[in-house]
Amino acid sequence: MTTAPNAVTTPPTKADLSDRKVVIVSGAGAAHLLGADRDVPLMTEWADFLIKELDTVERGLARAIGVHSGASGPEFEEALGLFLEWVQAFQLNKKFAAVGMEGLAGTRPEITNWLARSEQNSARVIEELWASLYRHFKADTIDRDKAQKAYARLDEALGGVLVPKKVATTNYEQSAEIGFEAINYAVKDGFRSVSWRTPTFEPAGLGSWEGTLASVSVLHLHGATGWYRRDGTVFRQAPDQDYNATLGVPVILPPDPKKNPLNDATVAGLWSEFQSALASATHVLVLGHSLHDPALTRQLRDASGRGVHVLIAGIQPSNAEIPDGLIVELEFGPDMPPPPWGREWLETGKLSSTIPAGTPATITSSQSRSRRH
Repeated sequence: MTTAPNAVTTPPTKADLSDRKVVIVSGAGAAHLLGADRDVPLMTEWADFLIKELDTVERGLARAIGVHSGASGPEFEEALGLFLEWVQAFQLNKKFAAVGMEGLAGTRPEITNWLARSEQNSARVIEELWASLYRHFKADTIDRDKAQKAYARLDEALGGVLVPKKVATTNYEQSAEIGFEAINYAVKDGFRSVSWRTPTFEPAGLGSWEGTLASVSVLHLHGATGWYRRDGTVFRQAPDQDYNATLGVPVILPPDPKKNPLNDATVAGLWSEFQSALASATHVLVLGHSLHDPALTRQLRDASGRGVHVLIAGIQPSNAEIPDGLIVELEFGPDMPPPPWGREWLETGKLSSTIPAGTPATITSSQSRSRRH
């Protein structure tokens, strides 16, 4: 077995870690400080960008779809989600327009014009939504050196190449792939690449733990930039490029608290692999994730209920959604020292209260109940 040179080897341990399997569940906070030219935006920051961009397309367009500056992340997601639901059902408005007409027949010109304008403006919003997601979350928004430093330190805390890991992320960018490749892990994202064909998506096996010591599977649970669907096939174009409508439909689940990932066949396949990975995992590290995602929190609560050790790390973390989870404060980024709690958590599934005060990672929750490794 070859070791990844930059994945810092760990000192002698008090416990054998060979049976540990760690799933890292990452959110926006895991990429925020890894930006190339500026910080990668969090949800509320991206919302403000999108609102300005929509109003550049036509003044008042953002207000018309119900999004506004100053809203919280969940409020923005709910507003955008309602608009997207309406867009999905819009063809029914056209089909049943006569239901609202006098005499239940025909369609007056003003109604026909309203339907046409609504359809046109909705398409403009969707196009700008895709363009904005690519503009702010394509791969070259990530600084490789920052990602390398952050993931090297995290990997050191989680046992290096001696402990197999997988990443399940709701982020659209590729910071996890960039970081783990930079410390010499082989990264698998489900795309099969040959020299003569555009990489196509075949996610089967991403959730398997076989042969994973020097490789990391990254599962994009909401899709990713660079992913397109055309004629029933999902393929990957260079993720550092802007949105290109001629390539197909982006495989991205936009922010929406009511979204059901199983409604998209491609994403559903990823969630199946995620469930497979969780079924054999011993530890789950939730990294920089708000957990405002009902489908995700259900899976994590189920894993915790089976005895998987769940640790929620971030700025002002909360275990409200996963009551048995431990929480620890961590600002993930290139300047953080190796988290001091990793070894203890891997060995015992617990965190003591002896971590020195003032370290970037400090315990803020009660002890967990005794559970299996």
